[in-house]
Amino acid sequence: MKQGCYRPRVDGALLLRTVLLVCGLLLFAGLLASCGKKQAEAPAPAPADHYTDVGGGVHIINEPAQTLPGRVVQHALGSKCQENMRQLRMLIDTSKDETTGSYPSSLASVSGADRLSQCPVSHQPYTYDPATGQVHCTFPGHEKF
Repeated sequence: MKQGCYRPRVDGALLLRTVLLVCGLLLFAGLLASCGKKQAEAPAPAPADHYTDVGGGVHIINEPAQTLPGRVVQHALGSKCQENMRQLRMLIDTSKDETTGSYPSSLASVSGADRLSQCPVSHQPYTYDPATGQVHCTFPGHEKF
């Protein structure tokens, strides 16, 4: 009788399960190893000149956010400020004197501007130049709006 080498046949599904099991075990071991590591300490609070008091004990940091949620919130608040100034500029343009071409003397003389005349983040009033009709926000990061 002829003797030969016996090789068991490996089923494709069995091989796939084995590979997935090994990958799962490696992932689980990695998660367990990362759980035992000490997390980095929280950064020291910024100096007092980096904070803006917006009322009610809420402070906004006047520097770029370092986390994704912080950047999303800053972007949303910046968008609100940008929209307020866009509407305010439209109100100023409609309040412009057509005969002389002069802009209103102050934002208080523009009807409807009272609800839009301050930044929603810092609650500081927008700066208005009656000679040019330009409106700007003084909050850091909003200067280009």
